[in-house]
Amino acid sequence: MHRVRADPALQGQLDYTGGLTQQAVPGPRPAGGPGNGRQVLIGDFSPQDCDHYLARRLVKDGRPLIAPELRAVITDRSHGLPLYLDLAVLRFLELRRTGHTPIPADFDAGG
Repeated sequence: MHRVRADPALQGQLDYTGGLTQQAVPGPRPAGGPGNGRQVLIGDFSPQDCDHYLARRLVKDGRPLIAPELRAVITDRSHGLPLYLDLAVLRFLELRRTGHTPIPADFDAGG
């Protein structure tokens, strides 16, 4: 069996780094089944869920930091995948930190 080692450079960048174990990454449990109640099986987000997440993930003075037009583009390109949404938020913040106003092209899969 091939063991996967975490890259030390990723420390703090991912929710979990290190060897994969059943304790660290438990398998999915059926809804209503035995378990600790912390895991919930979900599908991909609906477009409304994506927009809701993006609008509330970054807020300044009670207003969404990501404009509705850009949220719509990110939502469309995410295909409802929560990981894509998280990465898009990180990309948005990275671009703003460098003084760039994020535009739809910044969220192209190849860009």
